[in-house]
Amino acid sequence: MKTILLAAGQSKRVKPIDDKCFIKICGKTLIEWQIQALQNAGFKDLVIVGNADNVERLRQLKIDGAEMSVVEQNDLKLGMLGALLAAKQEVIREDAILVVSSNDVVEEKLWKRLALSVEGLENDGFLVGYRVSRYFPGG
Repeated sequence: MKTILLAAGQSKRVKPIDDKCFIKICGKTLIEWQIQALQNAGFKDLVIVGNADNVERLRQLKIDGAEMSVVEQNDLKLGMLGALLAAKQEVIREDAILVVSSNDVVEEKLWKRLALSVEGLENDGFLVGYRVSRYFPGG
């Protein structure tokens, strides 16, 4: 299964940080942690969608065992739709894709459970969620 990693956001809400994908946590950038977690769950074929400001930095990422291609999202006004359109050529022949935000951190076991859940199933899609007992100002 090919994984599209959305990394073209402009990080407006975390200024003065330029790009939250490259925040260092325990010696690695956030995007490196994400890629490693996806790899550990079996998602090794990645398409990373960047923007004009970070696409070259994304292309310089070297992660052992990952098959990565990096594409640039030209129209940032389209948001995630624009990112998916930018990745279209990379996934056009795929039966299934996984779309992941580069900065939404979840426990690695979620990716492992998802990998097991989709194996052999013919569903149109999965949406991962988390039940909360009270309002959480997240996505």
